[in-house]
Order: sequence, then C-alpha cells, then structure tokens
Amino acid sequence: MQTKITQVDILHRIPKLRKNTCWKKLPNGEYYINSTDFNSPLFVSEYVIDFLRLATGESTIIQICEKAGLCVNESNISEIYELYYVILYPTGVLEAEEIEIKKKKSDINLSFTILPKKNVILISKHLSFLFQKNVVVISLLFSLFLMFLGSIYFWHAKLTLNIVNSGEPIIITILLILIFFLHELGHSSALYYFGENPRKIGIGLYLFAPVMFADVTDSWKLNNKQRMVIDIGGLYFQLIASCLYIFIFLISDYNVFFITALFSFAIGIFNLNPFVKMDGYWLLSDFINCMDLKQRSRKLTLLYIQYLLKKKLSFRIRDIFFVLYYLVSFLFRFAFITYMLFWNIELFMKVPTNFKSIALTILERKYSDINIILIESIILPVIVIF
Repeated sequence: MQTKITQVDILHRIPKLRKNTCWKKLPNGEYYINSTDFNSPLFVSEYVIDFLRLATGESTIIQICEKAGLCVNESNISEIYELYYVILYPTGVLEAEEIEIKKKKSDINLSFTILPKKNVILISKHLSFLFQKNVVVISLLFSLFLMFLGSIYFWHAKLTLNIVNSGEPIIITILLILIFFLHELGHSSALYYFGENPRKIGIGLYLFAPVMFADVTDSWKLNNKQRMVIDIGGLYFQLIASCLYIFIFLISDYNVFFITALFSFAIGIFNLNPFVKMDGYWLLSDFINCMDLKQRSRKLTLLYIQYLLKKKLSFRIRDIFFVLYYLVSFLFRFAFITYMLFWNIELFMKVPTNFKSIALTILERKYSDINIILIESIILPVIVIF
C-alpha cells in the first residue's frame, strides 16, 4: 500500500540518524557510510555528511535548512527532503516509519553462519601476520619451491590420478572443504591486517551451487589497493594450504594430498574469472576502483546502444572499458551455456541416471563408488540451467 506525502508532511518531518550508522573519510575525499543493521554501503560527499550531522531527531526539515545556512524556500526544502528520504533513507541510515527499508539483496541465497563474527575476529587476529611483506615473500617462495618439487616427483613417479572405486573421493572432499574454509579466513585476516573487523563466515548458494563466503563489508572503508589485497587474500591462503598438502604428499607418499592440491589449483584459477562474482571480479572492480562494475557496465552499454540508434554516439575513454567488459562478459556466458547445451547435451540427458546412481550408492553405503566426475555431471547442468 502506498501513501501520499503532502507538503505539510515534508515541512514537519524530523529526520533522525540511526544509532548503528557510521562513516569514514576515504583517501579520495569521499565518505563511506553504512548502517550495520542493513548493510547497504554508500559513498557520499562531505556535503551529505554535514546534513547527516544535523539529523539529530530534534530539528524539522525547515530548521535543518536554516541551520545549514540555506534560504528557506520550496526548492531547498525539496532538495533536503529528497536527500534524506529518497537517497539516504532506503539504505537504512535514518530512522522513520513511513517508508519501507529494503536490505541490499545478496548474491548468495539460503545462507547460514558457520563461524560467528567473534570467532572470525579471534582467528583472523592470529593469522593476519601472514600479510606482512616479509612473510608474504617467504611464503610465496616456499610455496613455489614445493610446487616445483611436487611436479618433479609426480612426473618421474608417474603417479595415477584415478580415484574411481575407492574411498578417496570422500577424503578429497573433506580436504577441499578445509581449503575453502582457509580461503575465506584469508579474506578475513587481510581485512583485520588493515585495521577493520571482519564479520561472519558462512555457507550459501551462489548460482545454485554451494559456496563458502566471508563477510568483509567493512573493506569499503579502505582504499582500492588495500581492497585488492583482501580480494587476493583468499587465494593466497589457498595457495599456502595447497602447497602444505604437497609437502605432506612428499613426506608420506599419499597421493590424495597431491590430487587435492591439483583440484585446489584448478579451482583457484577458475576463481580468477572476472565475469562471475568471485575473487577475480572483485579484484578487477577494485583495480579500476568501481564498486558496481557489473551494473555500471550494463547501464553504460545500454545507454550507448541508445545513443548509437539516435546517431549521437560520443565515447569517453573510460566508458569504452565498461562497454567492452559487458560485451565480453555477455559473450562468455553465451558461449558457456551454448557449449553446455549443444555440445554436451548428453550430460543433461544423463542427469536423472547419475542422480539415481548417487542416491542408491548413498543408501547402500557404497561411498567408495562415488567419484568427482559423477558429482560434476549433476552439478554442472544445474548451474547452466539456473
């Protein structure tokens, strides 16, 4: 149900700042503002912050207009009202009852917490030293050395990667879950290293596939270079963990650890894909210092298409990147879906049979018959469809 707001209502509105609202000045002069209750970060100018300071819950729109040193007229009053109740209020930074506040929609659905904020901060505090420059250099060199040794050993020993009809897939799955957890701790620890507190670590569905995630919302308080370190922090921890698996493999000769490391490396490379909202996407976004890369590239592309149809085309150099990004992103998704639907149609046809096989295997407790390829044959079609 909608309600109409009269001019009298506007004049006597009393905006009040929500208690859990905070802001921080960024190096570029802008301010990062956010309500921890609604998690809808916004970047504003110092002009807006001055008006937020006046939103004490004691002054009407007219009184705020006077305190700001503005002429009390219809134009200024409407501008202030729009600032408070059209721009700021939907983000949850103001207290009021007449307008519905909508939390920012997350890309992750059906999420739940596996490690609360207090525990994440505690663990991140002890792991944040890994982002000291000297430690990073030593860790990367040692990891590369282990990767080299593992590759040499693997090549000469001609190890088999066959994990079908054995209990190894279950072990590999558990080891991968541990790596994914450490990956998220990498993001959280990087945020803590730069002086901000991480929030929870959880599990949810992204593109209808299960994923782990770390809530590092406060990273927007930092500059883009620091955010890039946070973006890559997960893969940094993942690399270290994977190389530790290689080390265990070298001293134990247990192939499962090496196979898990290979899977981890492959997943890490895929994670750098900038066309899906994973680490690669956020790394690219922070590199160009653009908070909403996907939305902005889409809007600019549609805008330039309209200009092209009207024969009023005039590109800005920076906008060319956004248009190209959107076009390449669209082609990537189209090519992937086309490939899966037309060249791998048998994969879709076998989904019922494969699902039945996994279900019967679990019911009969023949876990050794489950393999990675069988699981992927069900997950990939589901991702493509949705």
